Amino acid sequence: MTYCITTKTTLGFFKKNEFSVNRRFSDFLGLHNRLVHKHLQLGVIMPSPPEKDSLSMAKVKISKEEGIPTDFIDRRRSQLERYLNRLARHDKLVQDPDFREFIEMPSDLPKSTNTQALSGAGVLRALSNISNQVTKLTTKTSEQDHWFEEKHTFILDLHTHFKQLYNHFNNLFTQRKEAGLTLKHLSTSLNHLATIEEHTLLSSALIELANVEEKIEQINIDYSLKEYSTISELIKEYISLLEMVQLAFQERIKIHQQWLTAEDTLRKKRETKTKLEQTPKGADKLPQAEMEINDWEGKVVRGKEDFERISTSIKQELEIFEQTRIEDFKKAIDIYLKQLLEQQEKILEIWEAYLPEANKINV
Repeated sequence: MTYCITTKTTLGFFKKNEFSVNRRFSDFLGLHNRLVHKHLQLGVIMPSPPEKDSLSMAKVKISKEEGIPTDFIDRRRSQLERYLNRLARHDKLVQDPDFREFIEMPSDLPKSTNTQALSGAGVLRALSNISNQVTKLTTKTSEQDHWFEEKHTFILDLHTHFKQLYNHFNNLFTQRKEAGLTLKHLSTSLNHLATIEEHTLLSSALIELANVEEKIEQINIDYSLKEYSTISELIKEYISLLEMVQLAFQERIKIHQQWLTAEDTLRKKRETKTKLEQTPKGADKLPQAEMEINDWEGKVVRGKEDFERISTSIKQELEIFEQTRIEDFKKAIDIYLKQLLEQQEKILEIWEAYLPEANKINV
């Protein structure tokens, strides 16, 4: 399956203002893999593409004649669109050559490989020991790490609460689907009852009541899908985003460990030089020892610079992340509440329209 991606832009580094390309799901995973490889080490909080839905795909493979389920296609299309929009809104990622090629190059991309490692389970395995690592880091570095420690605790708590909220909304969505099925059965039963009812006005009222239940069922289905798209998908997206934030924290820890390793190696090289200076036969080895010390002094400087750079970058990224998160959820909740009001108003209109038919029974 391929997805048609249409882009409209006013950015000058694109060749056209509007263009379209066709991309496979594996192309998205390949793009993500390349962007992570380049930008995660710089402290960029990467958006995460949707996971592979192995269960849904297995069903497709088992029953090829039925084709791919429409709801699966719609859900994945929406998730991929969200992913691309997040990349496009990031000042650094939108200018990345791989991203620009992905949305602009009309021909097919080279086939992506090694996309299995991008699953949600793989990300969680990578994060399994990060809490202990963050604790160790805060005991060895400067006071700025108290800020990172507090932020990491906040991210972990937020991730936990979002997962719980997502499960509750999913349960609510399932219950509404079941309630819709119950309304359908109720409508069928009312129609059957109306066919055997001898009282003409009562029979007519039952038929109209069955129609009311069918209309309400359809409204509930429509708004449940809107709710899922507005709230549940956004929460699911932020669960993945928070996991990518944790990966950025982990990358900072790795760079810090590399810096410490370079300092430790430099110390040992200096100790070795001191011993050589105290040994008459060590004079021949001193030039090599000095070269190695100079080399490791450079690595220590670069290690410190890399650590300071990623720390600054993550702070800036988190500020933008928090602002965007608040704006996203304000907008989503506003839409969600309006949809709830619209749903109740439509249901009320249906019942009000039915009242005259119901009142005929008493005539």
